[in-house]
Amino acid sequence: MQKLTGVPGISIPHACATWLLPVAPFAMLLDAIPGMKKLRANPEDIQRKIGFFGENIVIGLIMGRVPSSV
Repeated sequence: MQKLTGVPGISIPHACATWLLPVAPFAMLLDAIPGMKKLRANPEDIQRKIGFFGENIVIGLIMGRVPSSV
């Protein structure tokens, strides 16, 4: 993880990362879409584009309310 993210001293236990395996093909598909890698999705840009709904607390509330089975 340290090599991948560039953040020193970080690691992820293998068992905790196994849930990502079914998501990997979707991530690879998104990477294949032209222009998707250039997409800027930092908090400031999101807030500027969608206003109030881009606030961290609102996004957290929405994500927390989505059932985990979805």
